[in-house]
Amino acid sequence: MTHKLSPMHNLFSTWRALWKNRSITIINLTGLSVGMAAAVLIMLWVQNEISYDSYHADAARIYRITKYTQVSSGDGNTWINETTPYVFASEAQKKLPEIEGTARLMDRSRNAFVFQVNGELFKEQSCAQVDSNWFNLFHYEVVTGNLQVFSQVPNSIALTETKAKKYFGNKNAVGQLIQIDSTQFTVRAILKDNPANSSFQYDILLPISTYYATAQNVREMNYWGVSSVMTFLKLRKDANQAMVEQKLTALYQDNLKSFSKRSKETWSKLTPLSGMHFETELQQSAIRHIDKKTVTIFSILAILILLTACINYVNLTTARASMRAKEVSIRKIAGAAKWQLFRQFIIESCMISAGSLALALLLVQVSLPFFNVLMDTHITLSLSSVQLWQILLGTLVFTTLMNGIYPALLLSSFQPLSVFRGITILKVKDVYFRKSLVVTQFCISAILITGTIVIFQQMRYIQRANNGYNKAQVFNIRVPLDAFRKLPARGEQMFVVRSMENSFLENLKTDLQKESSIASVSIAQTDIIDTHTQSSGGYDWNGKPENYDPSISGLSVDADFPKMFHLELKEGRWFRDHDKGDEKVFVLNETAVSELNIHQPVIGQRFIHESDTGTIIGVAKDFNFQSMHDKIGPLVMFNRPYWRQNMYIQIQPGQSENALRVVKAKWKTLFPTNPFEYNFLDEAFDKLYRADRKTSYLVLVFSVIAVLISAMGLFGLTAFSAERRIKEIGIRKVLGANIKDIVALLSKEFVFLVSISIAIATPTAWILMNKWLANFAYRININVWMLLTAGILAMCIALLTVCLQAIKAAKANPVKSLRTE
Repeated sequence: MTHKLSPMHNLFSTWRALWKNRSITIINLTGLSVGMAAAVLIMLWVQNEISYDSYHADAARIYRITKYTQVSSGDGNTWINETTPYVFASEAQKKLPEIEGTARLMDRSRNAFVFQVNGELFKEQSCAQVDSNWFNLFHYEVVTGNLQVFSQVPNSIALTETKAKKYFGNKNAVGQLIQIDSTQFTVRAILKDNPANSSFQYDILLPISTYYATAQNVREMNYWGVSSVMTFLKLRKDANQAMVEQKLTALYQDNLKSFSKRSKETWSKLTPLSGMHFETELQQSAIRHIDKKTVTIFSILAILILLTACINYVNLTTARASMRAKEVSIRKIAGAAKWQLFRQFIIESCMISAGSLALALLLVQVSLPFFNVLMDTHITLSLSSVQLWQILLGTLVFTTLMNGIYPALLLSSFQPLSVFRGITILKVKDVYFRKSLVVTQFCISAILITGTIVIFQQMRYIQRANNGYNKAQVFNIRVPLDAFRKLPARGEQMFVVRSMENSFLENLKTDLQKESSIASVSIAQTDIIDTHTQSSGGYDWNGKPENYDPSISGLSVDADFPKMFHLELKEGRWFRDHDKGDEKVFVLNETAVSELNIHQPVIGQRFIHESDTGTIIGVAKDFNFQSMHDKIGPLVMFNRPYWRQNMYIQIQPGQSENALRVVKAKWKTLFPTNPFEYNFLDEAFDKLYRADRKTSYLVLVFSVIAVLISAMGLFGLTAFSAERRIKEIGIRKVLGANIKDIVALLSKEFVFLVSISIAIATPTAWILMNKWLANFAYRININVWMLLTAGILAMCIALLTVCLQAIKAAKANPVKSLRTE
């Protein structure tokens, strides 16, 4: 006879079983909900990263032209750039039938516009100029206004809702005026804010035609030697990407021949719109990128945290299997089929998982704002999002299967006559299976602890490393170019303009140096924290091999630059102040001398930079003028005043407020149409490693979560072990055992298991973290103390968890435990 179990009966039985074991249910719910919340948060972030730009119509057919240039046949060094000549798009559409449409974008974040709205000044960096085809290729949701008018009428501007509200409050912004320099622009469209997964995080769009309104820029439009725009193509459905790339390369090389002998060393490839977000080898980029390895690492981290939470459930459920053996045996004797029992235990797992997921959603809702701040994202929790439901459903299915299948097989397979043999359906001792799960769980925790220690030590190393220069109490201002344009009338010779620019900066420097709150002032070409002034060709020196044109960074500095930044000389001298003879001399860093193979004696050697022939007067000790992810490359410093625009100001100790007030007052007098902006170098340095810091914080937070979940499971197992052995503990206490003996009895098995976990985790963590550190040219070594610290922390957490429960059991009155005997 078959004993039929109705669905309602199954639910009732499940609820009764969960309520009967409330303490275990609470541990399972807590561990699973925290683990699920962490996993859902991570997967929301992962989904956001992998879905970049996928919301555009026909995104799979949109590509960006990427330019490759082999800068030296001697070392195979290749530059990869996201920009191309303006004329490339129109010529490509004419010559290549595979192209359905094109669009161009010019990023203006580095040369930010200054907007004047109702008398207020705003310097905006999230600004770009686009051509009239831009909105044909890319999707924007219009709130008010008309994008056709924007594309057709000169001096138009489009704003996102956030910017429109910033400038005009709750008024209708369409038709309002914004002044840029002396030109009035009219707001033609208000757009929905950019999605979080958009590469184009521009709040302000202007027609690109406004840039090409001057005679000089018109010449640039048809010049194949200047790459200033990102060029996007939409290919026809039947187009062959490789064939299009070959045709684009041929087109580019043919047009480049007229003014460049190196056209054959340049070629074009197509980067899919979906792949732009994961580019990591570009020389420079205007959009946000991330290493795909980071996304993979955090995907694995989400699975590991969820797995750790599931292990708790499986361990506690299988540990209590014998407690439910009588229930299962009676049901089987009453005629319940194995599949019916299996279904009931799967439903039980599903109920726990569903309840945990509901709690996890609340945790995600509460923690998402903090997560967005930590990761610098704008992820939202929208119940109408298909992606969110995919993540939630995937999490629910994963946990239900992981939690339910093995316990359901184990519990439903009990034979009424062999309940106490401990043999599972898989013919493996259940106790060994549970022990292997504990080992797995703490192995994951120990690896994450080690990873956290190593990552934070690397970040600490970067912060404290001797970069070869001083950045304390130094801030910089970038003098606006339009400050010079008003000095000479148009048409004057360039050398006059440059001379007046130099005089202007020198006079400003002299004025600032007179202030008591300012220690020193220096003028340089660009940012010392992350210099992006590489060039190839235009250099020559004695003994230079033919066809060898390595990438060399150049930096124009004044005589005070080495003093301010405490740069050290290995030999020779620095530039002299106001010495015209020093305008064609060079100081090289140690790497330049070695990599360029400059002959000894180095001082006095001939050196040519950009057609200026001079001599080497000094060799500076290497310093990190780029990220520590990259090795120090060759650097040439020169004293060419008209290349400089950045002013560095060192503050006297304790005079920050006074110095900033003085500089701001001077700025307002000289540049009344430009907002005052400054950057402290130590803050700029921190910003350079923001992505690494975010990774370290995220690993720390989720490592703590994984360890807490593991500890929670161990706490439950210890409680169950104490409950199972309560009479044994009572007898031992009656026979004279003290608390120490009882604690040792209950903890020695778990200490052994955690020790095995640490033994497995240590070499695994060492291998994984060495791979992560390989991303840094300058890195720490993983010392034994880091591995030992991780192991000791894991052991201490386990011991604390076990001992708390063991001490409670040891203190119990033995009379109560033996009363039923």
